[in-house]
Amino acid sequence: MIAVLLRLGSIIDVFFADDGNVAKIAERGDLATAFIEHPHPPLGAVFLLISTKMFGLTNWSFKLPAFFFAIATLILVYSLTQKILNKTAALWTLAILTFSAWHIYGSTTNIGGEGILSFFLLVTAYVFLRWENESWKKQIIIGIVWGVAFLVKETALLLGPIFIFYFVIQKKPWNKIIQSIGIITVGFI
Repeated sequence: MIAVLLRLGSIIDVFFADDGNVAKIAERGDLATAFIEHPHPPLGAVFLLISTKMFGLTNWSFKLPAFFFAIATLILVYSLTQKILNKTAALWTLAILTFSAWHIYGSTTNIGGEGILSFFLLVTAYVFLRWENESWKKQIIIGIVWGVAFLVKETALLLGPIFIFYFVIQKKPWNKIIQSIGIITVGFI
């Protein structure tokens, strides 16, 4: 509840400088032009266009996608931490993320899609940790989810080396590492 209140306070604030530029793109409602004028992958812009088409171009409708995905990130972080560790660790993690200046900023502005990206990165990590030893079909799903994260922001490419590092520290044979990374990459593409 505190997380929602912290973020709602600034969801109706005036636009930041870059928000205004992106808002003009959203007002036109043209995704092709949006990508040319705001050269980021299109998924964040798609969520922005949906929100502004549904509710008109207002401060809060412009920031609603980032707000929604940031709150979903908090819920996902709590659930994952509770599942992996315990309830106490989950509450501490949630408290730290709730009051994190970066997360509050990312969830109250829609400039680069940070609030949206953090959600999809976490979903990718969850699917990877759950299915990295499973069948090739599930590994393709890992790649697809990773590809969706990339469609929000290119930073998601950093998960590739993290996947490889994870396999290496798990002491998997190199042929299994290459096979798994290959299958995940096929899903990504």
